[in-house]
Amino acid sequence: LKISDDVFETERDIVFQERKQRVSNNPFAGFGEILNKTLWQNNPYARPVTGLEDEILSITKEDVISFYDTYYSPDNAVLILSGDIDVVTARKLVNKYFQSIPNKNNNHKEVSFNVVKNSSFKVEQKLGDIKQARYIKKYIINKTNKDFNHILPLMLFSNYFGETDNSYLKRNYVLTGKMISASSSCDAFNRGQGTFAISVVSDEVSNVEEIVNKALLEALSSFGEKQLEEEKKKILSSLVYMQDDPESAASVMGRFYTLGFPINKIEAYAEYVKGVGLEDVKKAVSDMLTSSTNISAFLLPEENGDKSDE
Repeated sequence: LKISDDVFETERDIVFQERKQRVSNNPFAGFGEILNKTLWQNNPYARPVTGLEDEILSITKEDVISFYDTYYSPDNAVLILSGDIDVVTARKLVNKYFQSIPNKNNNHKEVSFNVVKNSSFKVEQKLGDIKQARYIKKYIINKTNKDFNHILPLMLFSNYFGETDNSYLKRNYVLTGKMISASSSCDAFNRGQGTFAISVVSDEVSNVEEIVNKALLEALSSFGEKQLEEEKKKILSSLVYMQDDPESAASVMGRFYTLGFPINKIEAYAEYVKGVGLEDVKKAVSDMLTSSTNISAFLLPEENGDKSDE
């Protein structure tokens, strides 16, 4: 890696300004960092991807070169080719342009993704430029990210609960006026643990946590064989559409492969989806609600000039 002092200083300033624009000047982003730091504690996911402002300003050109020399290597990379490709020609081109690059064979230290187990946290922040209260409930998914049999039931339930315009939350809480907006998400495919999250905007703050907990239990109770098959069909249909979208297919394949999934397991993804049973969903969600480390986070409008962070 060859980089001049002037270019390095310019790029570092760009990263610094991007952080200020996206985080320091955005109350929702700053609140998200507080939430993650509290939930993840000493886990690497507690740290913002961009780093903190003082970390960005203190990084040196030597730090960047050292990082490049350590991690930018063929034995630490995945190359995915997707589309109308002649395999023989593609292999020749890959060998021509990449085979001469030597592996560095660096023994990277193992990253620990430990979490505080079976704990519940709470954070609250009041800001003057917030007009409506926001509530976020986030659960850490305890199982390994390579366990399709545990992840897929949670993904299917999240799709049903709050990820579409026809979701349980939308039909029963948003359209009925009980919430201004509400959604859920299941971010399961990571190097470490995943998360299941619910986000709500509401005029009613005092009992919003109770309402969300009630909605989760109601949705789980209403989730039957019919709903399961409908959610399976959505995921399976997206896999069919992906066959006509080489860019998305390459992105998904690359992500799974870098996480350590073997090719045969990736190729069998649809079969894993089809194999999820109703009891799998009920058990996965129930286990998450009763034994997963979680956080309740409140971002509230500031009242009478008071500011508080807990």
